[in-house]
Amino acid sequence: MGMITSGDLVNSNSYFLYEEDFYAPQRVPVVTLDDDDVNGVEVTFEKFYPISIFEKNIVTQADPNNYVFDSLNDMYKVQFPRQFYNYMNATEEEEKSSLLESYEPFLVSHFYEPAKKVAQLYKQKGSVGFKAADGKVIPLQTFDGEYIKSCSITHIDIPKVKKYSFYDYDPFNKDEIKDYLNEDFVLYYTYMFSYDMETILSIVGENNKYGFLSPNIIKILTTLGWTEKDNPSATPNVKYKVAEEVKISYDNYWDTLMKSSDHHDYYGFGSFADNLVCHPKAYAMTLIALSLMLGL
Repeated sequence: MGMITSGDLVNSNSYFLYEEDFYAPQRVPVVTLDDDDVNGVEVTFEKFYPISIFEKNIVTQADPNNYVFDSLNDMYKVQFPRQFYNYMNATEEEEKSSLLESYEPFLVSHFYEPAKKVAQLYKQKGSVGFKAADGKVIPLQTFDGEYIKSCSITHIDIPKVKKYSFYDYDPFNKDEIKDYLNEDFVLYYTYMFSYDMETILSIVGENNKYGFLSPNIIKILTTLGWTEKDNPSATPNVKYKVAEEVKISYDNYWDTLMKSSDHHDYYGFGSFADNLVCHPKAYAMTLIALSLMLGL
């Protein structure tokens, strides 16, 4: 379980693109399907996503009043050439080239230096946290000298884990659970130990009011706009409005996936109903949907 951001460090997209890493928002994909062509999955990029509410609440731990994205709120307005390619047939070189083409305008913009500072923070242990509505700063996962896509920033910090490849513990030793995990464990990037969640909860989260959801997780969710069901009066008075000037249409790619797979089983095992094999296009839509979730 983790949060979703609308951007990443540019060198985290499977390619080493620049000597100096920096933050950049994700490109907005527009997917077009050709039902008559098995390879007809076309993807168009022509704009970036704006900074997410989650990211807007990220501060430095050294100075909780320093919101790291304050100077990057308009970063999504940077324009790049319209990109168009076939998802089924695109090569690694084409993908790398399109990423470079979309990121190049940042290098000559006033966003470049602040975006580099974000990258530096994201690669320092104990550097940033999520500032909840009540002022509490909840440390976010960072590692010394490295940024790990889908692990860094999008999870609550495990204090003792300073490197992603961390093995200085016994995953089968139940007595060590309390030394490494706490009540926030469900929002860690890894559970670390070979025990079921109920067992871990009984050791480090038995006082959680909402079971697996710790007080810190509730603070994050209510700051993002959720209401605490059993205690609405305690929910912070946080108001958000739709940025109508951001012209990005909503597309549910899981719905598109299901339409493309029709009666087929997109996992590839054959439909239980008619034993038909998976349509290849369904695989592509599965990959696209997962890529969007993971920010690839």
